[in-house]
Amino acid sequence: MSNITFQNIVNIFLDRVPELKKTESFDEKDLELPHVFFGNFANFLLKRIEKTQNPAQDEIIRKTFSFLNEVFNAPKTEWQKQITARIRSNDKFSREEMEKISLEPTNLLGIEFFESFVSSKKTIDVAQKLLKDDALESFEETMQYFKK
Repeated sequence: MSNITFQNIVNIFLDRVPELKKTESFDEKDLELPHVFFGNFANFLLKRIEKTQNPAQDEIIRKTFSFLNEVFNAPKTEWQKQITARIRSNDKFSREEMEKISLEPTNLLGIEFFESFVSSKKTIDVAQKLLKDDALESFEETMQYFKK
């Protein structure tokens, strides 16, 4: 697995899901703006999941969830482990910590994908079926947060 960072995540994702470049969701001007790129793609993916008979068989959906699993289940640094524990205990963060957290690939993907997935029963079902381990745990934590 490549070292996925905020700076290279869009290009690595496109390497993993090259079919995306042929969809109406793809816009080259978004490549330098990861939040915009993944936000637009998440909207496209939600629609695709909703209209697809068997989402787990769809190439783009399957590869996207595979990428999410790869990122969320990658080995964590000590800093990432500490931040995760602090988030789960509702700790407060300094501005500098928040800026650093915002550049974490899991933060980016959690916001753009997981927060979108909780909007419908079908996307929740697909996410619960295709996400594994830490990715599934993070998604379920997002669902709990939005149930409040």
